[in-house]
Formats: sequence, C-alpha cells, structure tokens
Amino acid sequence: MATSSSPRRMPTCRGAACAICVIAWLTAISTSTSMWCGRRYRNGCRRCSSNCPPCVRMPTMKTVTTTVKEGSPMTVESRIFSVAEYVQPSEGEPIRSVVLETRDSIIVVWHVHPGQEIAAHIHPHGQDTWTVLSGMADYFQGNGIVRALREGEIAVARPGQVHGARNTGTEPFVLVSVVASANAGFVLAER
Repeated sequence: MATSSSPRRMPTCRGAACAICVIAWLTAISTSTSMWCGRRYRNGCRRCSSNCPPCVRMPTMKTVTTTVKEGSPMTVESRIFSVAEYVQPSEGEPIRSVVLETRDSIIVVWHVHPGQEIAAHIHPHGQDTWTVLSGMADYFQGNGIVRALREGEIAVARPGQVHGARNTGTEPFVLVSVVASANAGFVLAER
C-alpha cells in the first residue's frame, strides 16, 4: 500500500555556486529581470532563502513509500503534479514556475494575466511545447505572424522557431510548457 510521507526533498542553496541561482541569474541577464519571482534584478536572483521561488519550487517531488515485499520499504518519486500548486499569479511580469527539471526536459507552468506577455524568444537547441489549460492569447511566431491560441490547443515551437504570447483575453492565460532538452538555450527574438 502506498502512503505519502510528509518530508519534501528541498535543495540547499549554496549561494553563487548554487545551480538554481545560476539558472535564475542567467535568465535575469538575458531578460533584464528575474523570471522566477517577477522582481527586477540587474544581477539575477540576489536572495536565496526559503521564499525564493527557485529554491522553493525546484525539485518539489513528493516522496511515496511503498512495500515491495514484507520488510523492504522502497521510496519512489511522484510522477504526478498538480498544476494548481505551481500557478503563481503576478501583477508584474508573468512568473515562470518550474514544476520539474531533468537533463531531458524542463516543465514549467505559466500564469499570464490579461495584458501580460511572455516575451518572444527561441530555444536554439530544443523544442518548446505549450499546452493551453485556460484563456486565450496572441501567439507570436516570428516575422510578424500572430495567431490566436486558445484553451485546449497545443503549440509546438521546434528548435530556433520564434514563440511568445500576449494575453488578449479577459481571463488568465494558463499553460504548461515542456522544453526538451533542458539545455535548449534561450534567446530573445523579434515577434
């Protein structure tokens, strides 16, 4: 019988050497903001504490203990995640809330208020697949091409293809983004 244990594995921040901080710092450099917490930083994520979203959100795997044979408990990481736990509304810029990051992919939940925008960008070495859970937005495809993207639709941007979105609706635009591989890179682009 599987039971959920209460302890969550949380990363320990190691300051400037912390991979979580480095990722936030690189994101901040390429966008002039920290996409993690929605606050503007010129030098990335300057405070790594329990309320720093990268440290709070990165591996938020739930641990499940199950018994394979009597007397030999086995620990397994959960493979099911609740989107609601990762939705982070923000009055500033939309927050990129990381659900899971492995060497194969990065899974992110975006919550974009009406009028907010996910800047047009490319991933030079990876594909970004968006699954829209609610709302609608103008989806940027590069060269001035814009298409409406709505709840229930999936948008795929192959390596090097421009993508981004602006919420033109009246309700939040919520999507799950899967970037594969994790070293896909990130470069701002023209709409």
